[in-house]
Amino acid sequence: MQHRSMKRITHLAWSVLVLGGLGFMQACSEKSSGLAADPTIKAVFTEAEILDLTTILDFFEHQVCDLLQVNPDSIRDCYQAFFNNVASAQTTGVIYVPVPFDAQKEMYTHLSDAAFKEIWLRGTAVNQETGDTTVRMNLSFDGKYMRFLEELKTDYQILEAYRLSLSQEHKISKVMIETVLYNYQQYNMEDLRMRLFIALHYLTLNDMYERKNE
Repeated sequence: MQHRSMKRITHLAWSVLVLGGLGFMQACSEKSSGLAADPTIKAVFTEAEILDLTTILDFFEHQVCDLLQVNPDSIRDCYQAFFNNVASAQTTGVIYVPVPFDAQKEMYTHLSDAAFKEIWLRGTAVNQETGDTTVRMNLSFDGKYMRFLEELKTDYQILEAYRLSLSQEHKISKVMIETVLYNYQQYNMEDLRMRLFIALHYLTLNDMYERKNE
């Protein structure tokens, strides 16, 4: 069963297709070894945190491949299909993020608090009309994620605007969304670091939009 909801940020309208079932994929040893062997990842994160990052990346890629009906063994094809949808957003203003939010929240339970706090900030917001308090989440601007972006921009200069915006705005901004949206053809999807960056970016957006509409 699919659930489609439309979200709009500035001039972009974002739609999230949510598929039923948790479909959570356990971290594979090959990918974990790949992240652990990467000099950038090793320089920023601990071994325990790398295991959690592997869990996040496996989850995201499983959802993308599953929705787009691409063999998960063909990761390049999965991302190509995903970014083909991204490319259409440049003219239609609509992008589909294949991440079931219930499954995403379940995935969070497999992460340590320490690793979670290095990537994301969690806060609360109060509805002025109802008085209800809701959870809000965004990327961390002072944790190890910022160090990760600092290292990554050495090979991907286009991400400097993304890093600077997060440092100044302390949240995902229009500049960050457009940086990822319009420059996908310059990404090397054989690079596990870039795949991790893409996963964290879109999972964060999905969380923000879904919680806003809860």
